[in-house]
Amino acid sequence: MSQGALAQVNHPILLPVVALIPWTHHTIILDKIKSADDRLFYIRKTAENGWTKSVLTFQIESRGWKKWRNLMCTIMHLYICFV
Repeated sequence: MSQGALAQVNHPILLPVVALIPWTHHTIILDKIKSADDRLFYIRKTAENGWTKSVLTFQIESRGWKKWRNLMCTIMHLYICFV
């Protein structure tokens, strides 16, 4: 794990959610994800859904965050069009 990744653990937005998941999950997120927003997404989703390390790795590798963000953009676009 890089020094920069460890520094992100002390990020003011990430700090309250750090205790929500096991450290091994954090190491996966820190090693595979660069953006603080993306890391926060995976931490929250792991805590909400009780993802195992295998499921978390699968979600990251299948770009779960990008798919979720695209879905939310599509829903918002449809909502705006029909309002």
